Amino acid sequence: MAEFPSLPLFTDAYLADTTHLTTTEHGAYLLLLMTAWRTPGCYLPDDDVMLARYAKMTRDKWKKIRPTLVQFFRVRDGQWHQARLQDELQHLQSKKSQQSKAGKASATAKALKRRNRDAASVDDPLQRNANENSTPRPTPNTVTKVTGAEALSDDPKKMIFNLGVPMLTAGGMKPSQARSMLGKWLKDHDPAAVLAGIVAARDHAPANPVEWIAGRFRSIASREEEARSVSRAIAEQYRQMDIPGPQPGDLKH
Repeated sequence: MAEFPSLPLFTDAYLADTTHLTTTEHGAYLLLLMTAWRTPGCYLPDDDVMLARYAKMTRDKWKKIRPTLVQFFRVRDGQWHQARLQDELQHLQSKKSQQSKAGKASATAKALKRRNRDAASVDDPLQRNANENSTPRPTPNTVTKVTGAEALSDDPKKMIFNLGVPMLTAGGMKPSQARSMLGKWLKDHDPAAVLAGIVAARDHAPANPVEWIAGRFRSIASREEEARSVSRAIAEQYRQMDIPGPQPGDLKH
C-alpha cells in the first residue's frame, strides 16, 4: 500500500514531457509511475519481466517501448528512479512531518495554558465545598498522571525552538538570528504565549512572521491593559461613592 494513496499528477508538465509518446506508451508509463508510487522507496526493479508485468504487456512489446520509457528514469544499482516522483514524495513526507510537529506544538500550548491557569487559581491550600467540609485543592505538584498532549509540555522551550527556527529562517532570517529572536520572546513573554504565537503564525503563513507575532503580542498586551484600566476605574467609582467594592485587579474579564 502506498504511503500516500493519491499520486500527484501535474497534467501540464506531464503532457509537455510526453507529447512524443503513443497511446500505448502513455498507458505503460502511467502504470509504471503508479507502481513506483506504491512501492516503499518509490522505485522499480531493473527487471524486464517485472516491468512488462507492471506495464500490462508481453515481454516482446515491452522490449520495443523500453528504450523510449527508460529516458524518463534514472537506472542505477538495479533500480529505476523517477526524479519528479521522488521529489513529490519527499515534499509530502516533509509536509506530513511539519503538520505533526505543529499539532504537537498546538497541544503543548493548550496544555501549558491549562497548567498556568490552574496554578494561578491555587491561592489557598484548602477550599470549602458546599457542605463547608475542608477539601484539599490540587496543586501543580499533585496533578495526576498525564498523557498525550500534556506530557509534551514538559519541555515547551524545545518545542518552541524546533518549530520556530525553521519558520523564521524560511522568512529570511539566519538560524542564529532566529534563535536570538525566540530567546527574546521567551524573556519577555510566557512560554505558552510564545508557542501559541508561533503556531498561529504557522497557520496564517504571514509574509513577515516576526512582525506578525510581535503584533500579536502587542494586541494581547493592549487588551490586558484595557482590562486592568476598567478594573481600576470601577474600583475608584466605588471609593468615590464610599461604598465597599472590588479592589483593582479583583474583577475578572
